[in-house]
Amino acid sequence: MIVQGTVTVPGDKSITHRLLLLAALVRGTSEIRNPLTSLDARSSATVLRRLGAEVSPLRSGRSVRVGGSGRFQAPDRDLYCGNSGTTARLLLGALAGHPFTAKVTGDRSLRRRPMRRITKPLRQMGATVHDDEMDGLPVTITGGPLRPIEYEMPVSSAQLKGSLLLAGLVGEVAVAVRQPMGRSRDHSERLLRSRVTPPRRHSPWAWRCWHREVNCALPGSASTRHEPTTWQCSGAWEQRSESRRGRLRRESR
Repeated sequence: MIVQGTVTVPGDKSITHRLLLLAALVRGTSEIRNPLTSLDARSSATVLRRLGAEVSPLRSGRSVRVGGSGRFQAPDRDLYCGNSGTTARLLLGALAGHPFTAKVTGDRSLRRRPMRRITKPLRQMGATVHDDEMDGLPVTITGGPLRPIEYEMPVSSAQLKGSLLLAGLVGEVAVAVRQPMGRSRDHSERLLRSRVTPPRRHSPWAWRCWHREVNCALPGSASTRHEPTTWQCSGAWEQRSESRRGRLRRESR
């Protein structure tokens, strides 16, 4: 018997989270095609709306548009991440460079998941973190001017690495991260390599932060193997933004 048909593989979850965050951090409107529309991805979209970004509804088969103002705005309520650990951990890094206080929390399951591996280096960079002496959520973080860091990661973790890179990006400071044996997934590096000055391996990653609006089609991922997902961006860049003094300013080519 011969079976024929067409299968459309959903977009990748890890890349969806990261693209939503990067698009919310630049000034202008970005379009992301084929995003994953899972509950976790919607949690990222929800908290970004709380932080002032305009994020269109995540619907299967449709692109999502993200309007950013260049920086997050102070939220008027807690940032509820549902059950998404990726949302919470990456968000803490991005918040570390913003001069306001925010409380990050989640559902009962997420509140029991470890966060100290994220908050410890963010404290070393200069963020103020209150976690009630518990290794979990809720976490209240007050960002501001950050210090460069060279950090030896206790475990290979794409979320930890991505969180520190986002902190360096927003705080405009150098970040160097050394991983223990093995490699974690490199979604953050691949995206940043296309959007900003590329990070250099084995040396401090000095961010000069050339941002561009995101116009990207996400690949599907039908594999559970721990290999980097390959992806390609489509469309020509029409604007670029330079990070100066904590602002992302668009300038025409």
